[in-house]
Amino acid sequence: MIQLSFPTRKLGQDILRVNDKYKDVKEAVNTTVLGVTNSEGITITGNKASDDLSKYIVIKGKQFAYNPYRVNVGSIGLTDDEQEGLVSPAYIVFKTRDTLVPEFLLYYLKSSIGLNLIRWYGNRGGVRDALRFDDLCKIDIPDLSVEQQLVALKNIKEVEEKVILLNKEINQQLVLLEKYKDSVLMEAIQGKLLEQNNDDEPAAVLLDKLKHEKVQLIKEKKIKKEKNLSPNLQEDKHFELPKSWEWIRFGDIMESIRYGTSKKCEYDNQGIPVLRIPNIKNSLIDHAELKYTELTDNEYSELKLEKGDLLLIRSNGSTSLVGRSAIIRESENGFCFAGYLIRVKLFKKYVSPEFIVMALDSLLVRQQIERPIRTTSGVKNINTTEIKNLILPLPPLDEQIRIVNKVEDLRSLSKKLEQTIESNKQESENLMKAVLQEAFSLAKQEVVGSNN
Repeated sequence: MIQLSFPTRKLGQDILRVNDKYKDVKEAVNTTVLGVTNSEGITITGNKASDDLSKYIVIKGKQFAYNPYRVNVGSIGLTDDEQEGLVSPAYIVFKTRDTLVPEFLLYYLKSSIGLNLIRWYGNRGGVRDALRFDDLCKIDIPDLSVEQQLVALKNIKEVEEKVILLNKEINQQLVLLEKYKDSVLMEAIQGKLLEQNNDDEPAAVLLDKLKHEKVQLIKEKKIKKEKNLSPNLQEDKHFELPKSWEWIRFGDIMESIRYGTSKKCEYDNQGIPVLRIPNIKNSLIDHAELKYTELTDNEYSELKLEKGDLLLIRSNGSTSLVGRSAIIRESENGFCFAGYLIRVKLFKKYVSPEFIVMALDSLLVRQQIERPIRTTSGVKNINTTEIKNLILPLPPLDEQIRIVNKVEDLRSLSKKLEQTIESNKQESENLMKAVLQEAFSLAKQEVVGSNN
């Protein structure tokens, strides 16, 4: 049982269910179909479960509606004074008696206290949670008079206005921080983050060595000859590079590229650990929720990951995740990878994997990745040909390493800023929770004090 720090009564004393079906109402009714969301409350959707509105519930001004299966995330709303329409028969509609101020109840039910009570009384014990009207009636609310509720409501709204302004400022800071991180990556791949060193071996020399090594490896049948990449690289240049840099196709620096296994994976801790999309987070590999599979020796030889390999997401429901990448570290040596990922082996003598991942995360390359993305059954996709034809700037190897170190230093600073902003956001949320708790507890005292 949830213990509350203020006197309470049961909500059932103060509410009445409304269940007027459209087919039973004699007067003219606005047939606009309304819905409920956790962010906007009651909204006009225009959606309907069927062409037959006869069983839809008529809702009028100052009445509540909620979806029994979604109210646990705050999906409950209150109509305006003159609002009228129809809601799905799956919804529960109710109104308050004169003993309860509707706006006060809405604040209470959407507060952390109210949501915890909704989850408690809506718990179906192993079955999908649902808050029926009988469950709603059991919820404990502050035992306050209407006058005391109005005092509490006034206090809550005053602080809420300040919290809204504070959250707006916090969100703006987060937007600016993201723009700053994007600008750092763009400056990095444009050669503007550091001064160039004339002693560095130019990227053109690196590429010439790499080309000769590829020819030799193909002769020795250690790598396969790849199809030619898209022509007209000169026409696809995006900005002027420093003299020692070169524009390349991603495929120019690849030793190999391939999809992962489509074999079924399990949480059984037996076999080969398999990296999947959830394991790629912020350009790093996360070992949480690893799955495992069984592979033949030949399959394992083909799919085994090694330090310095890159993994890219090739398919996902979110466009922003397609093409995101991470570097395999020593702790992932010997792992394999799932079919929605692509492994890229680089010629690491000539390129820094860390620099390439940074370039892939930049706005320049993200725009190239997102341009050709196709959608199949709601899933966004990019293939190996499109990945190999991505255009990247390539600095000298020593400069790649210096840029990576500089970006890591700047990321460390931005991480501290992000933690400060997130801390301020949490304090803002805690402030609102504290104000709600205090308002529910002290309203009675304030009213008593004003009457003396």
